[in-house]
Amino acid sequence: MKKTFLTLSFAILFVLNAFSQVSYGVHAGISVYKVKDFIADNALAGFTGGVHAQVSIAKSFVIQPEVNFQMQGSRYNYLGFMGDIANVEFEDSYRFNYLNIPILIKYQIPTTTLNVFAGPQNGFLLSAKHRSTPKDFETHTYDVKDQMNSYTFSGVYGIGWDFPQPNNHKISLEARYSNDFTKLEKAASSNAKNHGFSFMLAYTF
Repeated sequence: MKKTFLTLSFAILFVLNAFSQVSYGVHAGISVYKVKDFIADNALAGFTGGVHAQVSIAKSFVIQPEVNFQMQGSRYNYLGFMGDIANVEFEDSYRFNYLNIPILIKYQIPTTTLNVFAGPQNGFLLSAKHRSTPKDFETHTYDVKDQMNSYTFSGVYGIGWDFPQPNNHKISLEARYSNDFTKLEKAASSNAKNHGFSFMLAYTF
């Protein structure tokens, strides 16, 4: 499915680029994610950022493809053992770094600077770490990438506020929600999936 989606996406963008007005930009911000149906299910904050293009296809509609680096994952706390020592407080986290490629359709709400958007997203797992931190002891980090699926397919939905600048440039604030449709873990018994919010500042020129 990922090969078909990417091939179709690039073909559409090539055609749109030839016949439409295109602008480019950068964006960055913070992501707050968690993994449902997973051992770690508390929110974990991280960085997100990337580049985007905006292709005008109608008066109020824009297609916005992006390439993003995004930190996702979850954290949790529990009491465990350190050798013979019982009831040690642990703060553990699962940290996943993704290369995400969403293709968003934006609708500019008439007479306002607001827009709403939605679209599919391909995600490629770059790294997956389990970090275990027992209180008053050394932190240990484990590579768990082999236990996770390397590809995810997601939906992205959000709202943005545009602030026009000289020379047709603009600054934008965005809030978006993303949820995976595919499973995080390879294990057949698992149904863990990433989901969370991102808040970003963007500059389009």
